[in-house]
Amino acid sequence: MSGGVDLSKAIKHADDFWADPCEDGIVWTEFKKITIAQEYARFHLDPKEWGPVFLNYKKTGEIVLEGLYFVRWSQGDLASRIQSGFKADDFPDRYFICSWRDAGFDIDLGSNNQKPPHTGLNDCAHFVSECLRHAGVSVPQDVKDVDTLLRLLRNRSDTKTLAWLVNIDQARRIIRANLGTTMFSGAPSILQQGDIIAFGNAKKTQHIHSTLYLGNEQITHHTVVNHRDKPNHQDFDPVTNRNQNWEFGRIQRTRWSRLSILLRIAKSQRLAHQ
Repeated sequence: MSGGVDLSKAIKHADDFWADPCEDGIVWTEFKKITIAQEYARFHLDPKEWGPVFLNYKKTGEIVLEGLYFVRWSQGDLASRIQSGFKADDFPDRYFICSWRDAGFDIDLGSNNQKPPHTGLNDCAHFVSECLRHAGVSVPQDVKDVDTLLRLLRNRSDTKTLAWLVNIDQARRIIRANLGTTMFSGAPSILQQGDIIAFGNAKKTQHIHSTLYLGNEQITHHTVVNHRDKPNHQDFDPVTNRNQNWEFGRIQRTRWSRLSILLRIAKSQRLAHQ
């Protein structure tokens, strides 16, 4: 396969880290990177007892936002987080590392420190980039914004841009085509595991969010964390009669009204992996 790229490794890495900070121990905000090792030192916590996780907190009323926290390993395993719906309040012994908003800090009165030292979670491009690097795609480690990631991928000779800032109906037609087939099957669907779906704004001036396609209308990403194993992010597609989560973020944030779809590896190269 060209360049030694193995997309199944991107999927495997995403399955391992979709709900946690990336393997490199970095979480990006809109303005800077957070180094988990430095946060352990800030809060005087033992990495053997505490782990960094993404959880949901309430800002005001019923508005739910995602933050970065430390919780005890013994209490914050993935199964427990999924069961709780990633609710921060279900983990009372927690430290608030980073709040959601780019402008202004949020307060979590139930956390041990209440006000976090950081704000502005923005880790989606970083997460997708790390997954791609594990697949053998050359992407710099410091990529933190979606437009930079897309530019780097589109400059590759083996990347095909299937759609660029199209409307939601056009994106649905592409994603629904030949569903039920897999990356290594004889009759692959148009969109395959390891492809990139990016969300743009209505004015078509920039991309706001990047995701990794898992197949069968399922995506994964950071900020907010999403995956086929996250049940409360699933919607039913009446056309294909299957659950899907790729529209969940767009529904929650109406400014995501345009999508770009990148097929990173030519089909002939994908099928050569069989």
